[in-house]
Amino acid sequence: MSVDHPNLTIMIWDHNKDRVVPWVKTIFSDPEAAKYVKGTGIHWYSGSQFENVEEAHKLFPEKFILATEACNCPGVLLGDWSRGESYGYDIIGDLNAYAVGWVDWNLLLNAEGGPNHLNNFCDASLIGDVDTQILHIQPTYYYMGQISKFLLPGSKRVSVQSSSNVNGTLSYVGVVTPNDEVAIVVMNQANNTVDLRFIDNGMTATYALPPRAITTFIYPRF
Repeated sequence: MSVDHPNLTIMIWDHNKDRVVPWVKTIFSDPEAAKYVKGTGIHWYSGSQFENVEEAHKLFPEKFILATEACNCPGVLLGDWSRGESYGYDIIGDLNAYAVGWVDWNLLLNAEGGPNHLNNFCDASLIGDVDTQILHIQPTYYYMGQISKFLLPGSKRVSVQSSSNVNGTLSYVGVVTPNDEVAIVVMNQANNTVDLRFIDNGMTATYALPPRAITTFIYPRF
């Protein structure tokens, strides 16, 4: 049996981050098993646990890690920005822990948060109300968009260091895009404006990031 197929990629685990490390140790330490597997899928339901994601990467850096499922539950909360922030926080944290991408559980659900055969009704980035024929664009949609529009496929993550993170309320990730630009996403989870000052290879820029805001900074790589 060939282990290489252009249309087939096998991932292991595809579950919560709490037990990802023992699973990658078990599978990838076995040469016969490891040769069939390209990477690991993770979910967020046991908590952020970015340290587990990073450890799994460092143990087997040749195998990719992909966040394959996340959603907010229970039910639908229209216009709830805290649920958007939860997406932003987890996406940024997973990317900093060497995940190669992040996938929502469902892009579109009905007003109840279904259909679901187990009655496990949850939120989604788009909520379609069948009765009113209204499509609600949720805050999670905008948080995902703020990141995916600028951290382009093929980008390479770069280190971003902060001299002072206000009570740990800033989350940020930086990449160099295929367009040879630096893109840095910064999210402020504080209830106050945070004054940012960027320094990169002699370039200096300042910006006042409003409370509970997310933004992206783009500039040519020096």
